[in-house]
Amino acid sequence: MLVLIVDDRSEVRYYLREIIASSGHHSMEAEDGKQALEAYLRATPDVIISDLSLPDMGGLDLLETIRKQDSSVFFVLMTAKGSEEAARRALELQASNYLSKPLRFETIVSILDKYSSVLKSRELRAEVHQRVVSRELILRVENRLGLASEVADFLVTEAGNAISREVRGGIHLGLYELIVNAIEHGNLGISFDEKRRCLMESPYRLNELVQRRSIEPERVGRVVTIAFRMDQSHCEWVIEDQGDGFDWTAVPNPLEDNDEALNGRGIFLARYQFDEMHYLGVGNRVKVIKHRGADG
Repeated sequence: MLVLIVDDRSEVRYYLREIIASSGHHSMEAEDGKQALEAYLRATPDVIISDLSLPDMGGLDLLETIRKQDSSVFFVLMTAKGSEEAARRALELQASNYLSKPLRFETIVSILDKYSSVLKSRELRAEVHQRVVSRELILRVENRLGLASEVADFLVTEAGNAISREVRGGIHLGLYELIVNAIEHGNLGISFDEKRRCLMESPYRLNELVQRRSIEPERVGRVVTIAFRMDQSHCEWVIEDQGDGFDWTAVPNPLEDNDEALNGRGIFLARYQFDEMHYLGVGNRVKVIKHRGADG
């Protein structure tokens, strides 16, 4: 995976370069927006990590310019404390994610791993999918986080031409986040605080907690059920876990509390990928809708 780093400070570029290399990926660098655009056109990176403030053009302007040409590249904006509105605007412009400063090693690695998984699992859609008018299917997935990206990719592929190429990556990420939430927080009952503590110590601690919860007698048989329906007007996914539900209205807003531990971020980011998002019942069912022909 090729990552373009855009920042006018050499120490920030060095820090990100080392993390990217240690994760097994390649990087290239730009000091300002003009260099970034030239590098993007020359090398077509898979991921762009850009600072909000650049010498010649802002990170938001860079994002908007690139999105006019390509909405498949993953774009991550780095923001300082107090730049919550800029982060919100970036998500509205179809940024894939944002990083609050000071940058955290485990958060960057987590994001890189996620995007690498998405890129590896993308497949070309067969021509027959482009001619499907309507479709319905139901999937049942056990509590295996390693399947989440593949399941999301399958669901996007099943939608065929109902999802345009421009928004396919965002829909994949949104479904992935919701499936992971259904497994971790729903079926396995891992609270936001528990996940936060694990990630602050080490990403491996979260994996250990997931494994322990997965074999508990009261949770071992739980599955996530995903109902997909597509017609000529929209695509609809209903994701249901077998947990106790939660007060979804109380999920914290990462932009407001500036919490870089990903507390509630999956739900928050998913909202920006769909035209509608509704939690049902006690919160263990979520319905998301993407209207056909809606690209943003």
